[in-house]
Amino acid sequence: MTKAPLTDDEVVDILHRMAFDLFNETGETTAGDTALKASRGALIIYMIALISANEPPKPPD
Repeated sequence: MTKAPLTDDEVVDILHRMAFDLFNETGETTAGDTALKASRGALIIYMIALISANEPPKPPD
């Protein structure tokens, strides 16, 4: 049985859960901690980009 592809809303939900799961995590080293912070930031940027891509176009002024 093949699973249906995810909708954009489902993708945003998954990205949001991933970012939330990383929220309280800290790395033992500066490198690890920096990687976690960068990953959270990247996930949030991807969420914003996907949400923005699905916004209806604004009418011209």
